[in-house]
Amino acid sequence: MDTLTVKRGDKHDVKLLIGNPPMDLSAGVTKVHVKPSTGTDPAQVFNATLSGNEVLWSLDGTLPVGNYLLEVQVTVGGFIVTAPNDGMMNLIVMQDLA
Repeated sequence: MDTLTVKRGDKHDVKLLIGNPPMDLSAGVTKVHVKPSTGTDPAQVFNATLSGNEVLWSLDGTLPVGNYLLEVQVTVGGFIVTAPNDGMMNLIVMQDLA
Protein backbone atom coordinates (compact mmCIF):
# COMPACT_ATOMS: atom_id res chain seq x y z
CA MET A 1 0.00 0.00 0.00
CA ASP A 2 1.44 3.35 -1.05
CA THR A 3 1.83 6.09 1.58
CA LEU A 4 1.67 9.85 1.12
CA THR A 5 3.03 11.95 4.00
CA VAL A 6 2.34 15.68 4.42
CA LYS A 7 2.59 18.17 7.29
CA ARG A 8 -0.37 19.74 9.08
CA GLY A 9 -1.35 23.00 7.40
CA ASP A 10 0.40 22.18 4.11
CA LYS A 11 -1.02 24.03 1.13
CA HIS A 12 0.48 22.69 -2.08
CA ASP A 13 -0.35 20.44 -5.00
CA VAL A 14 -0.05 16.67 -4.74
CA LYS A 15 0.25 14.54 -7.86
CA LEU A 16 -1.30 11.08 -7.81
CA LEU A 17 -1.10 8.63 -10.72
CA ILE A 18 -3.95 6.39 -11.86
CA GLY A 19 -2.26 3.30 -13.24
CA ASN A 20 -3.79 1.42 -16.14
CA PRO A 21 -7.31 2.92 -16.16
CA PRO A 22 -9.99 0.83 -17.86
CA MET A 23 -11.17 3.74 -20.03
CA ASP A 24 -10.35 7.27 -21.18
CA LEU A 25 -10.80 9.45 -18.09
CA SER A 26 -10.11 12.83 -19.71
CA ALA A 27 -13.73 14.08 -19.54
CA GLY A 28 -14.24 12.89 -15.98
CA VAL A 29 -15.02 14.69 -12.73
CA THR A 30 -12.26 13.90 -10.24
CA LYS A 31 -12.62 13.72 -6.45
CA VAL A 32 -10.19 12.70 -3.69
CA HIS A 33 -11.84 10.89 -0.76
CA VAL A 34 -10.02 10.96 2.60
CA LYS A 35 -11.25 9.07 5.68
CA PRO A 36 -9.62 8.56 9.09
CA SER A 37 -8.09 5.08 9.16
CA THR A 38 -9.83 4.32 12.47
CA GLY A 39 -13.28 5.23 13.73
CA THR A 40 -16.52 5.85 11.90
CA ASP A 41 -16.05 9.45 10.73
CA PRO A 42 -17.30 9.97 7.18
CA ALA A 43 -14.90 10.62 4.34
CA GLN A 44 -14.05 14.18 3.38
CA VAL A 45 -14.29 14.83 -0.35
CA PHE A 46 -11.93 17.20 -2.17
CA ASN A 47 -12.10 18.39 -5.78
CA ALA A 48 -9.15 17.52 -7.98
CA THR A 49 -8.19 17.85 -11.63
CA LEU A 50 -7.05 15.22 -14.09
CA SER A 51 -4.55 15.43 -16.93
CA GLY A 52 -4.08 12.12 -18.70
CA ASN A 53 -3.69 9.66 -15.83
CA GLU A 54 -2.28 12.24 -13.41
CA VAL A 55 -4.50 13.62 -10.64
CA LEU A 56 -3.64 17.04 -9.24
CA TRP A 57 -5.01 17.56 -5.72
CA SER A 58 -4.48 20.97 -4.11
CA LEU A 59 -4.06 20.55 -0.35
CA ASP A 60 -5.92 23.28 1.52
CA GLY A 61 -4.30 22.82 4.93
CA THR A 62 -7.50 21.69 6.67
CA LEU A 63 -6.69 18.05 7.47
CA PRO A 64 -5.77 17.54 11.12
CA VAL A 65 -2.83 15.43 12.24
CA GLY A 66 -3.61 11.74 11.85
CA ASN A 67 -3.64 8.63 9.70
CA TYR A 68 -6.08 8.40 6.81
CA LEU A 69 -7.18 6.18 3.95
CA LEU A 70 -7.28 7.86 0.55
CA GLU A 71 -8.80 7.00 -2.81
CA VAL A 72 -9.49 8.85 -6.05
CA GLN A 73 -12.79 8.56 -7.90
CA VAL A 74 -13.25 9.73 -11.46
CA THR A 75 -16.81 9.88 -12.81
CA VAL A 76 -17.13 9.70 -16.60
CA GLY A 77 -20.74 9.68 -17.81
CA GLY A 78 -22.42 6.94 -15.77
CA PHE A 79 -19.13 5.17 -14.96
CA ILE A 80 -17.00 5.51 -11.81
CA VAL A 81 -13.32 4.55 -11.84
CA THR A 82 -11.70 4.23 -8.40
CA ALA A 83 -7.94 4.25 -7.80
CA PRO A 84 -6.14 2.49 -6.47
CA ASN A 85 -8.37 -0.37 -7.53
CA ASP A 86 -6.66 -2.91 -5.27
CA GLY A 87 -7.13 -1.17 -1.91
CA MET A 88 -6.52 2.28 -0.47
CA MET A 89 -3.57 4.63 -0.16
CA ASN A 90 -2.33 5.62 3.27
CA LEU A 91 -2.19 9.34 4.01
CA ILE A 92 -0.26 10.52 7.05
CA VAL A 93 -0.63 14.12 8.20
CA MET A 94 2.23 14.89 10.58
CA GLN A 95 2.54 17.69 13.11
CA ASP A 96 4.66 20.58 11.86
CA LEU A 97 7.15 22.56 13.95
CA ALA A 98 5.60 25.98 13.45
